[in-house]
Parts: sequence; C-alpha cells; structure tokens
Amino acid sequence: MISPKITEILLSLNSKALERLSDFLHSPYHNSGYNSQKIIELFAELVLARQENRLLTLEKEQLNLAFYPEHNFVAQKKNPIDALCSDLLAKMKDFIFFEEAQNDDFEERYLLAQTRFYRRNSFEDRFWQVVRQFRRLQERKHKRNAFFYLNAFLIEGEVAAFRSIFNTYTDDINLALAHQCLDQFYATQKLDYGAAIIFQKQLGENVSPEDMRTTQLIAENYEDYSSFHTPLAELYRVILDWITNRPQAEDLERFSRVLQEKRKEIPPEKFRNLMAFYRYFLAMQYRKEVAGMALLDKIFKVYKEHLTEGYFLVDHDNILPQSLHSIITVATKLGEIKWAKEVLWTYPPERITGTRYPNEAHALCEALILFTNEEYEAAQDTLVYRNFENINYSILADVLLIRIYYVLDNELMHNRILALEKKVRRSKLTKQEKSAYVNFLRVLMRILKYQHDRHSKKWQKLQTDVATIVPIVEREWLTTIMLQPLD
Repeated sequence: MISPKITEILLSLNSKALERLSDFLHSPYHNSGYNSQKIIELFAELVLARQENRLLTLEKEQLNLAFYPEHNFVAQKKNPIDALCSDLLAKMKDFIFFEEAQNDDFEERYLLAQTRFYRRNSFEDRFWQVVRQFRRLQERKHKRNAFFYLNAFLIEGEVAAFRSIFNTYTDDINLALAHQCLDQFYATQKLDYGAAIIFQKQLGENVSPEDMRTTQLIAENYEDYSSFHTPLAELYRVILDWITNRPQAEDLERFSRVLQEKRKEIPPEKFRNLMAFYRYFLAMQYRKEVAGMALLDKIFKVYKEHLTEGYFLVDHDNILPQSLHSIITVATKLGEIKWAKEVLWTYPPERITGTRYPNEAHALCEALILFTNEEYEAAQDTLVYRNFENINYSILADVLLIRIYYVLDNELMHNRILALEKKVRRSKLTKQEKSAYVNFLRVLMRILKYQHDRHSKKWQKLQTDVATIVPIVEREWLTTIMLQPLD
C-alpha cells in the first residue's frame, strides 16, 4: 500500500483542488527537482486510481514496476518508489501551505511583504505608497477579528522601523500607534481564548488559575483602556462575565440583537462561535430553571434557524456530534420527528467531525428518534455504545439505554443505573453537570420504588420534586412515565 498520508490528502481534495494541485506540480517554480516529471506522472496515476476507486488497494510494487522497471521491488525494504512517493508528499504539503496562505488577510500580507522589500532597499516613495494602500484597505474592511489588528501592528511596526532609519529620533517614529494595534490584537485574542478556556472549565476540563491571569487583568481593566476596545473584545468580555454570572433572559435577548446589528463587523467563523455561546446560555437557562415548554420551543426555533444559517457547521460543512445530538434532543422533546429525521439524513456519519466514532454518534441520534417514536426494541438495536471522547456524550448514551431498559422492563436496568451513577461521580464533570445526571438517576430509582403506591405521600412528594428539581436531565420524560398507568 502507498503512503497513507498521500491517500488521505488525495481523498480529501475535491476536483477543483486536484486541478490546482496539478497546476502547482507543473510549475517549475514549485517543482524543479531532478525527478519533477516523475512526480507529475505519479500524481496523475494516483488521481486516475482515485477516479477508478482503486486508490486504497494500489500497491507500491505495481507503481515501482511502472516507474522503475529496472529495479526489482523488495518487500519490507526501501525501494525507488518510496523516495518518489516521499517527494510527491513533500510537494503536496507545500501545496497545502500555499492554499492556506490564500486566506482572508492575504492582501494585507501581500502588501506587508512589499513594505519590507522597499524598506530594506531604501525606496522611500514606494514604501509610503504601499503603506497608504494598506491603510486604505483596512479602512474599507468591516469584519475585524484579532488578526486584523495584528496585521495593523505589523505594518505600523514597519513604519516605525523605517522612521527609525530615516530620522534622528527627534519626532514620533510611530511606536505609539504600533503599541495601540498590538494592544487591540492582544486584548481581542486573549478575551476570545479566555472565553473558550472558561467555557471548557464549565464542561469539566481542568483550568489553572495561572492560565487566566492576564485575561482577567484585561477584563477587569477593559473600561479604563480604550486601546483594548474592539467589537469582538467587547462581546467576549460580556461572555466571560456571563460564564461565571449567569445572564438573565433579557440579557440574552439584548445580546442576540447586538450580534445581528454587528454581524457585518464580525468575521463569519467568529460570528459562528458567538452564536454557539448564545445557544449554550439558552440551554443553561433551560437546564437550571423549571422553564416549561415555552423556553424549549424558543430553543428549537433558534436551533432550526442556526442550522439553516450554517452556525452549527465546522470544517467545511461538517457538524460536531454534540451539536447534532442537541438538535435531535430538542426536536424529539417537541415531537418534531419528521424534521429530526430530515436532519439526520442531511448529516450522515460522513459529515460528523470531531470524533473517532461518527457512525456510533449518528446511531445515538437515530436511536433517540426511534425511542421517541416508541420503537423501543429498534432503538436498543440501533444504539451502539462507545467510550466517546466527550464524557457527556458517553453518559447520554447510557441515559438513553436506561430509558430503553425502563420501558422494556429489562432486568439489567438497576445495575445500569448504579453503574452510571458511579461513572458520573468519578468523572471530571463540573458539580452542576454531575448533579443533573445524578438527580435524574435518583428520581428514576424513586419512581421504581414508589410507583406501585401512587396514593402515598412519598409519591406525591416525588411528583413535586420532578416538577421543581434543578438541574436535571430528561424532566419531560420522567414526568410522562409518572403519568402513565401501571399495567
């Protein structure tokens, strides 16, 4: 078999990208080695193999015979084809780099390279022409992420370097403006990453206080330093505060409006992340309050809109398993079975990213739909348990299996409940997350214990607890099974 790295890259590129890679390899500037022609021919052969669905079964011995018939192929040894494959892989990596270089700030970096050239060669007029061109370009840009300010810092740093050479240090050489741009870049990026790292802590990840020291300093002194102020920094500062001090419903409404108002100023990937935070706070409001179906209906509408707008998507139109499960969960709670099935059809395992088990992640969502549709045995057969990378996802699979066992009156149910409670307690989840699962398990155990005496005070108290206890998962299902008559 040929290099797995080569096959992975080839299978990941679409037809247009393969054409660009072919042009790249045909360029003498990028491919000028002694074996440049053979690299082009090997690439063409591999593309043909991909088109004919035989790339994964293509053997190095076949290629060695085709490209080096004068050399016998020796298994388990280095052969001439190995060196050629290595050279092709190196060129493919170069191509990936050049493709990535064509990003949103390419024009700024292009101009920055010119300023450096003119500065080093003392072309003063040309230097200032490019600097003015760069500044005009930045003025026209509405979407400003941290790297917008980093590029500004780099160009103003070039101006400072140029002036330090062409003056006598008697006037401002632009260091103040360079510092301001650096502050804007640093503050925006630190608050962005700070919000992400505190968010991880809410889900159970360990975060050292030392990791957050400078972020907290920026957040605490934000109002006093105008050089920190950027549209993104302001939004992430709000999120940082909300992660530790839960927002009220009116705060979330205002935040949603602000996001829409500033949408033209926010790069798409950052806007998507901000919308993810908005959904998180909505979900927390639902988890930590006895909100009823009104809030759930609102969450469903938000999820539906965000899915349509692409705010759930990452890595070229893929979706994370946690996002997919959240969407399906809310839909099934509201009985939107048809829509949930359409979502699963739209996002098959091939479009699930961020897990080694996309098939199992998809199966969990499918099993949830089957369970909601009262196809319990089919749900049990569909559910495939894995120790997912995200502990919450693994626990959700356990929770669904316990619900299936309850309905089917499986004798293993008690053991599964006890095992899951132990698993939750030993996990690194936050106290709030643990409580939501433990409360669910304890309530279910009480239902099993008192369901045959529904006129007792203990059963009446249990009914009250199910309606009021927070946090808890699957409140709606617990309420439903308590209202069902015994067989």
